[in-house]
Amino acid sequence: MLDPSTGDAAARQRALDPTASFIVQAPAGSGKTSLLTQRFLRLLATVERPEEVVAITFTRKAAAEMRHRIVSALAAAVSAPDPRATPAELLTHALAAAALDNARQRGWELERHPARLHIQTIDGLNHWLVRRMPLAARIGLSPALVDDARPCYALAAQRLLARLEEVGPIGTALERLARLLDHDAAQLEATLADMLGRRDLWLPKLLELDAGAAARPALEALLAAALERELDVVRTRLAGGPVEAALSVLRAAACALPDGPLALLQALPGLPAASAAELPVWQCLANALLTREGQPRARLDKRDGFPPPQRVLKERALESLAVLREDAAATAALAAVRELPPGGYDDAQWALVAALQEVLVPAAAELQAVFAEIGQVDHAAVAAAARSALGAEEAPSDLALGLEYRIRHLLVDEYQDTSPAQEALLRRMVAGWQPGDGHTLFCVGDPMQSIYGFREADVTLFLEAQVRGIGDVALTPLVLGRNFRSCRSLVEWSNEAFARVLPAREDYERGAVKHAASTATRDDEPGAGVSLHPGLGLDPQRDAQRVAAVTAGALEEISALEATGPAMVPRTVAILVRSRGALPPILEALRQRGIEYRGVEL
Repeated sequence: MLDPSTGDAAARQRALDPTASFIVQAPAGSGKTSLLTQRFLRLLATVERPEEVVAITFTRKAAAEMRHRIVSALAAAVSAPDPRATPAELLTHALAAAALDNARQRGWELERHPARLHIQTIDGLNHWLVRRMPLAARIGLSPALVDDARPCYALAAQRLLARLEEVGPIGTALERLARLLDHDAAQLEATLADMLGRRDLWLPKLLELDAGAAARPALEALLAAALERELDVVRTRLAGGPVEAALSVLRAAACALPDGPLALLQALPGLPAASAAELPVWQCLANALLTREGQPRARLDKRDGFPPPQRVLKERALESLAVLREDAAATAALAAVRELPPGGYDDAQWALVAALQEVLVPAAAELQAVFAEIGQVDHAAVAAAARSALGAEEAPSDLALGLEYRIRHLLVDEYQDTSPAQEALLRRMVAGWQPGDGHTLFCVGDPMQSIYGFREADVTLFLEAQVRGIGDVALTPLVLGRNFRSCRSLVEWSNEAFARVLPAREDYERGAVKHAASTATRDDEPGAGVSLHPGLGLDPQRDAQRVAAVTAGALEEISALEATGPAMVPRTVAILVRSRGALPPILEALRQRGIEYRGVEL
């Protein structure tokens, strides 16, 4: 068997090639930030101006950390490397020395002007682009950015609703929408305000769709396609299992009682087809076998399609249900069928969608007017303005063409948390790049750590970039496998646990990613391991006392190790909670035991 570290080392070395573009999958603890730092330094040694290298992160904290690492590496490169340095640290020192030598030859004076290092958040990049072409961006002169623009959304919704009695298409659409929402003005305002906060998702698509009934077939086709993909997964899971084995009994019962609850199963030769038209049959099958709570039935009677004369069929059906009861996965798949939406809209639903279509674009216009009046914008407005300033991919603006010469190398951190709007910005930035022209794109992330779906992040963008690249830029996929952060027992436990949780293969439609195992580089320390304490979550006070007791025990172990073992880096205990509301009883329990604590990011 090959040593996994061999492939890891080769991937890290290849990632420093300044002439090639890569997308690197870097699991937790794999040294992602160090690799980004090394690549940035490697590129600095090849360019004429430091501004030609641009690194994008998604948080100010990450941008500050990367800048600190690069500046520190350049500062340390003026002297000889530490003889106790690790191979990775020696490599960073050598790369920094080469970058510093190039900087001195070209007179960059980075020591006096570290701001020339272009490391910023994607929101900062949007602002930078907009400032370069404010007219093309159509956003006005230097508006202030607000992180929480909900008051602006509410004001725009209120202004639009003031046009409810206006004679014309907007007034008519608002009246229809109000009627569909039972004339609940508060709900209507909240609906419009909420939609405005997510307009970067729907506004571009809405402008592309034909209004009215012409949009219905397109939207229903998408809904039906998604439904059929789900049914195909369920059908594959149930094939050859207890549900398929029970079909002959259910079919016989349906034929014996043609007008009963099993009527849709009379002519069913096997599992229903994975089509939207067959959804009622699937749901009939699920209802026949499962209780309202989603568990296999333990009893059957005439209400379930098994009247007293069908005693033999009922006994056979109960035998099949007993087998199904032992197959939790099949039961869950069958229960999921009942949660699926129909493959199209009914007339009442479409009336609501059509009414929203007619008012959302005017609502976005009202919001733009509000922003202009108060001199403020939200992140979505700046992002849209930046994309506008760059022009279309097939017709780039002067700014985009200028960027082709200004920016030679682009590095993107945490690419698994990229949203469709952010990915569209990147495509515009790299429009026109050709293989071998000196431009490179370098994306780093970990699909297993994608947690920003609530901010519209789409992990499938990472998966697609591994296969198709971004825009016209092909990306060579690399995978890092070594974990430098955790000891062996923790890494091995995580590998085993998450291999069971994550699927065996990627699922683009669900945004599900397969597990990528890591290899530990640190040996176990005394007491290392994972201990589970199940049964929590029923009594907050009792849970808090148990957390405090476990914490006290861990602190005692640390004290014993520090007293008798070799010198160690000071150890602490971290307590992670789901929300702030869970903290008060835990903090009180810690105080009762005399345990000092410090709140971090509360």
